[in-house]
Amino acid sequence: MTYAKFEKLVLFFSFTVVVGTIIASYYQQFGLREIIGQFLILVVIFGALRYGIKGGFWTALTSSIIYALINVDSLITSFFDAIIFLISLKVSVYFLIGLIVGLISTQIKYFFAKLKDSNYVDEKTNLYSKRYIYQLIEKYQHKYTRYQNPFTLGFFQLKKSVPMLNKNTNKKSKLKHLGSLIRNDVRIVDEVGYLGKGKFCVIFPNTNLEGGKIAAKRIWNLILNNLSIDEDEFNEKSEYQILGYPEDSEEIQKLKL
Repeated sequence: MTYAKFEKLVLFFSFTVVVGTIIASYYQQFGLREIIGQFLILVVIFGALRYGIKGGFWTALTSSIIYALINVDSLITSFFDAIIFLISLKVSVYFLIGLIVGLISTQIKYFFAKLKDSNYVDEKTNLYSKRYIYQLIEKYQHKYTRYQNPFTLGFFQLKKSVPMLNKNTNKKSKLKHLGSLIRNDVRIVDEVGYLGKGKFCVIFPNTNLEGGKIAAKRIWNLILNNLSIDEDEFNEKSEYQILGYPEDSEEIQKLKL
């Protein structure tokens, strides 16, 4: 099973459950507020599935604000303590669902790839392997040919002189930690891989070159802050490259990962 199929399956199941509870709420005369409250659960699940932990958090926060606002008048006309408890309970549900689904989604995508072929995932970092990243680049090239969907590639190279790649350090655990930070910082739909020798790659689907530059710069700053070394020194020891498709199609075709 691919992550795309898993996402559709979870959304279908969630939609069925939420619609069922909405129908039940309607017949039990819980009112429009509770129907909206139940629908917002579906929004949180979608945000977490598509954008990971951050998506789950922000959709949970947005849903909580919406639910609180539609219940403001009830605080005046009904039992204050009961309404506060109801709002608090729903907010807790939103955040719990958003964070748990986001966390699972972030991990399970790479798990599915490993089930398909153990060589698709790098053992050091639990990110996509060099071999699978190359296949994914070809896949998005075909998608552009068919649907005109652009994509951007970000390459982040840590040179041997970077302290974390020193043989005297626990290189594997530090690379894994850094890979985890990158994976958690991007959307679920983005593809993160480790190409070996301190080089990470991120594919940003449906993202033009300008959007990719913004995302790549954010990741670069994340790496810089995590390594806690001087920026000038870091720039001497490391580098990153941004390529957009179709703008840099010829250069991407010549890539030797």
